[in-house]
Amino acid sequence: MPGSGAPGGFGAPGGYGGHGGFGGPGGPGGPGGPGGFGGPGGQPGWPAPGQQAGWPGGQVARKPPRQVVVASIISVVLGVMSLLGALVSMTTAGAGMAETLGQPEAEGILPLVFAICGLIYIVPAIFLHRRARWARIMLMVVASLGVLGGILSLPASIIGIALHVGILVMMTQQPTKDWFGVRR
Repeated sequence: MPGSGAPGGFGAPGGYGGHGGFGGPGGPGGPGGPGGFGGPGGQPGWPAPGQQAGWPGGQVARKPPRQVVVASIISVVLGVMSLLGALVSMTTAGAGMAETLGQPEAEGILPLVFAICGLIYIVPAIFLHRRARWARIMLMVVASLGVLGGILSLPASIIGIALHVGILVMMTQQPTKDWFGVRR
């Protein structure tokens, strides 16, 4: 019976909230406990640090979902390509790259721009595996900007648009949300 602490009730193993629900065996019984009203930010239903939302008993998933792995690999590849662009732009090819972009006066700053772009892709990709929510959000923003930039440079950017849309889709799928403890 819900609310009585009996199996299937609030705070009972297998009930509405499992261990760390609204009281009962294993629950906090009040503010300050994991997953109850005293969870992170005082929000009911939010998992405690190190717990996975939506998993019975607050079990921790041992490895990230496939979407997180694939999105981080794509992001690292794009970041490495940007860092390679920074290295190439420091050679005599930098003048040609700046000319192709229509900004010949940007030749001196081009390596810095490429390097910053590379780090913007690589840093969140690394932190995705540590379940840093900011990394997921940052990667979604970067992917959105990549889609927008790709649309502005059509038709040459179809592959870039596809990669960035792929990142966005993977970061918004339910296994990824569960990995980061995002509410549905």
